[in-house]
Amino acid sequence: VASWEPLNPARAEVVVHAAADGAATRRPVTAALWSVAASRDGSLLWVGTGDRRLAALPVAGGDGRAATLPGIPESLAVADTLVVAGLWLESGAAGVAPDGALRWTLAAPEPARRWEPVLSADGRVLLLRSAVGPDRSDARIARADPATGTLLWERPFPGDDRRLALSADGARIALSSAVLV
Repeated sequence: VASWEPLNPARAEVVVHAAADGAATRRPVTAALWSVAASRDGSLLWVGTGDRRLAALPVAGGDGRAATLPGIPESLAVADTLVVAGLWLESGAAGVAPDGALRWTLAAPEPARRWEPVLSADGRVLLLRSAVGPDRSDARIARADPATGTLLWERPFPGDDRRLALSADGARIALSSAVLV
């Protein structure tokens, strides 16, 4: 179990709690935390920080590895073969290999567009949910090639409180939203 205080530069750490007894291990990071996700096997915590870094921290302790990204990693999707960060301030997305190497970046055509990645469990299907500004207007859903970050298609995603899920095999997309009348 991991806990953290998002966007708090005074608490730039992730606390890993042992499931058996709740014992806590503090893992300091380089700047305020924006996003945290665990590897599927639970051995790594992927941590996005305000200094545009995506770090892989071994849960058991020891040195991690990090990639420097063109934007702040505010959302993460993790598969065995790839970690994708949705970026803010230099909006877009970035794909990072499990060893921490930056594989690709995808710049958003609009600077205010914020992207949230969703990966299939096997990492073969990558979806990007995006919207513009704090009111999350002009929402879209896109599919990108997880190997290169190239956009394959993009569609409007109308409504409010939009949710997106992907089946484990990547064959089906579930979308929901509310339309206020």
